[in-house]
Amino acid sequence: MSDKEPLRSPSEALDIIPENILLIAPAPGKIRRIDPIFKRYAPPVSQGRLTCFIFSRFAVVLHAQPPARPLRDPSTTKTMTSDATIETKDPRVLVIIPAFNEARAIGRVIRDIPGDQVEEIIVVNNASTDETERHARAAGATVLREDRKGYGWACLRGIEYARSRQPDIIVFLDGDHSDYPGEMPRLLAPILRDEADFVIGSRMTGDREPGAMLPQALIGNYVACSLIRWIWGVRFTDLGPFRAIRFEALEKLAMQDKTFGWTVEMQIKAVRAGLRCRETPVSYRRRVGVSKVTGSVSGTIKASVKILWTIGKFAFQGSSD
Repeated sequence: MSDKEPLRSPSEALDIIPENILLIAPAPGKIRRIDPIFKRYAPPVSQGRLTCFIFSRFAVVLHAQPPARPLRDPSTTKTMTSDATIETKDPRVLVIIPAFNEARAIGRVIRDIPGDQVEEIIVVNNASTDETERHARAAGATVLREDRKGYGWACLRGIEYARSRQPDIIVFLDGDHSDYPGEMPRLLAPILRDEADFVIGSRMTGDREPGAMLPQALIGNYVACSLIRWIWGVRFTDLGPFRAIRFEALEKLAMQDKTFGWTVEMQIKAVRAGLRCRETPVSYRRRVGVSKVTGSVSGTIKASVKILWTIGKFAFQGSSD
């Protein structure tokens, strides 16, 4: 086959891709022999051990052996439980909402949170230049400031405050009104029934408004969840921001990421720590305003690289932190 001859199917790539190689290459078109695969089949397409897809502006080819151990589903992962069982009568639930320039949406988000489920709502104003802080206070939230820009920085600031309150459960929620705060009981229920330590709201299995997630977000989500499944043997469908976790369990994870790797770090660490992880379907709608991540080329690339780097870092660390 000449260098200019296109590949007719993914199986032909087996001749040019070595065994067990993760190849992250420039966007399709830069590599002539792989380019036709993506044009015809992406994303994703699998044949044997080969999976091909486009991730942001990168072409990613995964050629991997099947997992050596049976896959575990987050809904059935029960390898370690928290020492304390939360009483279902009056659980202390604290909501943390990182917010950067969400003045148009933050009031709606706060008002949609079921008041009878939550003890306190914390909005972390992450270096906003609009009136996010004023609208959040007017809606009844406690407002903290974190001037270091980054989703992880804002979450860490909220956790620092939570230590002074010692809640039973922490709920993380975006401030752009894309999530449905009224569905919070879905996330809390498995924890209150002592069936889970960590619950992720899955936009992939829930009712998602057309266009609410851009193609680059859908592809990136698929890539990250696939890698977690192949490396750690646990099946997630989403890295969604709407999530609930026992505060005691969250503290044990010792979260560190300051930016785009926050959600994937939490999921990987939860699996490695043996937390009982579950997903529950949640609805998702078009956000108010433009996404700070997938709404721009630079944001998409930065998030893509950071998520892949985070997964790779923990994969090479093995079983120890």
